[in-house]
Amino acid sequence: MVPLCRENACPCSNGLSDIAITKILRKKDFTVDRRTSSPAVRTYNVTVPGTYVFAESILYHGSPGNDTALRVMVSDVVIDLNNYTLSGNKDGALLGITIASGASNVMIKNGKIVQFRTSGISNDGNNDTIVFKNMSLLRNKAGVVLNRINDLQISHTYSFKNENI
Repeated sequence: MVPLCRENACPCSNGLSDIAITKILRKKDFTVDRRTSSPAVRTYNVTVPGTYVFAESILYHGSPGNDTALRVMVSDVVIDLNNYTLSGNKDGALLGITIASGASNVMIKNGKIVQFRTSGISNDGNNDTIVFKNMSLLRNKAGVVLNRINDLQISHTYSFKNENI
């Protein structure tokens, strides 16, 4: 776990003071060879509950078998885009963020998800308590595709210039 951020010492942004961060996400987390600046083509799987914070915008290209940029596999997760953008290239990447079946108490907040061929945010179904806060979903095939959720909370989230909602 990354140490508790304090004002002016946080490696990601001023707006995250006093938050325990599980992982700071950078482009290298989505690449096959983390030592190079190769394209972001590998799905990042969230397998540990906690808070995941973007430290930069990510342009996700996708590759065979890796058509989703970020996949939430467990419950009790916060994905904080930290006012950055998760972008697809419209040619390869199908999905921005997907929430796996059974994962609950998931919050996605503070950023933009753009240009994914299928949807910006989706789920596999059978989820409890999914929260979208301060998000913009634009120029995707669909901004959000969700099904079988027991508690969906949306605040200050906009879906526009998508082909579908």
